Amino acid sequence: INMEFVRINPGAFVMGSEMEIGDGDEAPVHKVTFTKPYYLGKYEVTQQQWKEIMGNNPSEFEGDKLPVDTVSWNDCQNFLTKLKEKTGIQFSLPTEAQWEFACRADTTTALNSGNNLDCTDKDCRGESSNLAEVAWYDKNSDRKTHPVGLKKPNNFGLYDMHGNVWEWCFDWY
Repeated sequence: INMEFVRINPGAFVMGSEMEIGDGDEAPVHKVTFTKPYYLGKYEVTQQQWKEIMGNNPSEFEGDKLPVDTVSWNDCQNFLTKLKEKTGIQFSLPTEAQWEFACRADTTTALNSGNNLDCTDKDCRGESSNLAEVAWYDKNSDRKTHPVGLKKPNNFGLYDMHGNVWEWCFDWY
């Protein structure tokens, strides 16, 4: 199986968002520090990769280069267990803090491209040409998933950190 990973070096960031901007469960804003590096997939797991490990494809939208969709947290745990059996390497989902640190990629703006949303609606969601540079979302996706890696990567070289499909994290969020 061919999967690319990006090393995320230690660092600190301000996690979360203010209640008036984000969802209530993203507050309060707080500082998080990582003292050890970790690795994160450069792309979302594709259906081809899922099929190679799991032997099936649960996705609603089918295509080898599309991200796997319609999988539960437990499905992901089974995938990681089988991936370890094939490679001998221990894998895990990132924690919410690890994911957000990697997504933000040393930016403090709304988008990991370093841009803020061009807000036209009250909560600044979904109406942005800046968002279209880095994400597939309801305004540009035609209500389906798209091949991984077509949008701009963030400063850490990670793709599809905004949009396309939701990512599972190890912890509660």
